[in-house]
Amino acid sequence: MDTIPSISAVRGAIQVASDSKEAIAQAAQKLFVRVLKTNNLHEEQVAALLITQTGDLKSLNPATGLRMGGLASKVPLFC
Repeated sequence: MDTIPSISAVRGAIQVASDSKEAIAQAAQKLFVRVLKTNNLHEEQVAALLITQTGDLKSLNPATGLRMGGLASKVPLFC
């Protein structure tokens, strides 16, 4: 009998040093990798990712920062 995969919600937050493309991309990548590691997950196990950011960060969408780092390439990203 096949097992049904479980679905869980995981939350993470991080501060960004400055409103620059590099800082936002680096922070988004760091958070994603840390959430996976802390929760013993593999990227293939992530069904979707919901991303929010504060209004003062305008230089880059964090989802773009993840893609720039080669992360979450097959994960639907909602911003």
